[in-house]
Amino acid sequence: MVYRYATGWLGWDDHAAMTTPIARILLAMDGKAEFLRITNGVEAEPEPVSPDDVANKLRVALAQAGPKREG
Repeated sequence: MVYRYATGWLGWDDHAAMTTPIARILLAMDGKAEFLRITNGVEAEPEPVSPDDVANKLRVALAQAGPKREG
């Protein structure tokens, strides 16, 4: 599958596709996808938010909105 990405989507020749580490091919695919989004005016997909992030943000917001102490 990665060979198909390298030679098809990225347009690399056989030698480049076979000698490049998989991690670099995947990084190149990410870069190609980002390039296509930017040049075609498509907004990037939002980063997934973990439940822990949401809980922490809620705690901070509630703490800031809580009763104010005079002192």
